[in-house]
Parts: sequence; C-alpha cells; structure tokens
Amino acid sequence: MKFLFLLIAGIIAYLFLTGKLQKFLGGAKPEGMSKDQARALLGVDRASNSDAIIRAHRDMMIKYHPDKGGNAEIARQINEARDVLLEQQLKKDLT
Repeated sequence: MKFLFLLIAGIIAYLFLTGKLQKFLGGAKPEGMSKDQARALLGVDRASNSDAIIRAHRDMMIKYHPDKGGNAEIARQINEARDVLLEQQLKKDLT
C-alpha cells in the first residue's frame, strides 16, 4: 500500500516537474499572444525600445485598470502584451 502511494506521488511529481500535468489533466495551455498582436494592443511599432513599451503599457493601464473601473481581462491582455514585447526586447539587447 505504501509502495503504491509512493509510486502515484512520484508519477504526479514527474508530470508536474516536466510540465505535462496540465496536459495530462485535459487542459492545454492556450497559445500566447503574438508579437504583432502585442504591438497592436499597446500601439507601438517594431522599432520601439523598452522605454516606449513600458510607457505605452503604463498609459493603457491608467485607462483600463480594474481598480479604475476597467476590465480585468483587458488588463491581463495589456500585461501579457508588455511581457511578450519586453521578452523580445531583452533577447534583442542580449544579442
């Protein structure tokens, strides 16, 4: 009985650590936002640097933050757009 419990716990730990638990439980992580979608949402172009991205994010959050009467889903999308573009900018800065 103890062996069976340890075996199941080990399998769950393996699935969790490899990122396969979500898929195993039937939920696949949705595709993220594309860079073009992120640029369109924040209103920045391809040549924008990290300062411009952060400024655009801040301006959008002032308008759409849930605490200011905005929508939580829109705020989540704005944050995701910032993350996508800043990740891209960080990779560009490192190369």
